[in-house]
Amino acid sequence: MVSPPLRPTWPHLLRLSASAAMMNAAVPLGLALQIALAGRLGGVSVQAAFGLVVTTTGLGATVFNFLVDGVTAKVGKSVGARRWDESAGRVRMALAAAVVCGCAATILLLSLRRRIFDLFGADDDVSSRARLYYLFRASAVPLQTAASAATGCLGGYGRVHPATALGVGRASMEVVGVALALLARGQGGAEGAGAEDGGDDDGGGVMLAMGIVYVACVAVHACAGVGLVLGLIPRGAPARLRIVGSGRCGQRRDARGSDDEVREGSHTASRTTTNGQNLSEVLDFVSDGMSMLIRSLLLQGSFFVAMVVASRQLDAHGLAAHHVVCQLWMLSSYLVDGFATAGTVLGSRLVGVATKAFAPPSNDSVDASATNAEKSDDGDDVGARVLSALRSVCHRLLLLGLLTGLAFAASLTLARDPLIALFTSDPSTAAALRSGPLWRLLSYVQPLNALVFVYDGLIYAFQEFGYVRELLEVGVGYAFLPALAWVTTREGDVSRTLAGIWAAKVALNAWRAGGLAMRVHGWLLTERGLRSHARRSAWEAAEAASAALGASSSKAGERGGDKDRG
Repeated sequence: MVSPPLRPTWPHLLRLSASAAMMNAAVPLGLALQIALAGRLGGVSVQAAFGLVVTTTGLGATVFNFLVDGVTAKVGKSVGARRWDESAGRVRMALAAAVVCGCAATILLLSLRRRIFDLFGADDDVSSRARLYYLFRASAVPLQTAASAATGCLGGYGRVHPATALGVGRASMEVVGVALALLARGQGGAEGAGAEDGGDDDGGGVMLAMGIVYVACVAVHACAGVGLVLGLIPRGAPARLRIVGSGRCGQRRDARGSDDEVREGSHTASRTTTNGQNLSEVLDFVSDGMSMLIRSLLLQGSFFVAMVVASRQLDAHGLAAHHVVCQLWMLSSYLVDGFATAGTVLGSRLVGVATKAFAPPSNDSVDASATNAEKSDDGDDVGARVLSALRSVCHRLLLLGLLTGLAFAASLTLARDPLIALFTSDPSTAAALRSGPLWRLLSYVQPLNALVFVYDGLIYAFQEFGYVRELLEVGVGYAFLPALAWVTTREGDVSRTLAGIWAAKVALNAWRAGGLAMRVHGWLLTERGLRSHARRSAWEAAEAASAALGASSSKAGERGGDKDRG
């Protein structure tokens, strides 16, 4: 019996959360800086066009967030249960799903590009600049999904710091590349009006350069990420996972692994398939992936629908203000999401330990009854310690998330004018952001958003993907869409219209926070809930291993029969 890990100390929790926050926020922060650079150096039309394309094509990649959050939970749970071949199989499925999903998204985005631009109804100047850049970002979605899958696998490995380094490196390259493209176009000029007066060729040239920069950076991110997944050893594993080629993890010793670890890895691997995952494991991955796909479509679709409403009701200045709010909203969410990622990484490993502790009893020895009784007592003891550790992780991460949300609220309130000046030099855009209730709404909602993001990560550790999907389905249908429809029936200035659009997002997050809190505290973090979840997972794993063993025996019998007939 592998003893469960001790509950993480505060320094360890803070280091992991900080690294995960940097990992999650690096690319969005880089994107926010690019939005600011586009507004300062490119003008309103370039900034609006950039925001339209990023939001639209980003939908094609972010709907597959399961490749990050879900893969981290699934791989982390398998690593925690010390099922090395199962871990390798889930990594293979994640990388394959990334390629398939990315290609499908690219085909869909490119085939619908005319209808999408007609739907926006944006100014001709904005649309002409956006169309060329759209081709680059839409074509690079498979690279982005591959990078996302690699990030998820590294999180499941417990190797968050290398994933963070990749994200920071990519974001830095993008910001520098876009800055150089804008400076080259304007020859160092920062006058928004002057840049906007440039001809279509000038606008097309800068969008072309920005597109090339994006594709190059995301390609480096994807290739380096997959390379790390293939080369790094999961924490606690005796050797690298055999993701490419045949064989089992744990067959050779590594400097990090003891003889006992190697023997245990081999014993676990002997109960799983060696030539890929069995059908039930694949179906489980697909089912959870579909739940998360629907969840991501609904969540990212809410941003898309909000942008469509903004683009149809507001001019270029109002649309630019909407993109600024969107970037600040997403930036804070990704920073707080570091606590969510820490919850998924640590929680999935603890749930894996609980699953191993509550594994079904074996019946392959004479002393099975005595052995199983001892195992049951050990499992209860391990389960109690895991439950205590899970509660500790959950409560501390929620506290950290809430404090961070309050800090964001204070920062946005106190630094309103400098932040607005950072993102735009256009007086009309700045006035839309500064006046009315819009900025107050953005500031005051930060603590609520922080709690939602942390709860997301905690519930992913239990792989409650179906519940998350159903919760969002109800929230979008009964909270977000009615609130947004109410906005379209009212007339007001730009600031109040934008405030109404983002109030619909606040209503959705309030619903999510209540539903997630009830599930986590009312069931998953109770003794009965953890035992039920762990035993169900253990029985499912045992049935999958039994089916794989039966299929292997059947094939062996067929080969023997062929030899006899020969």
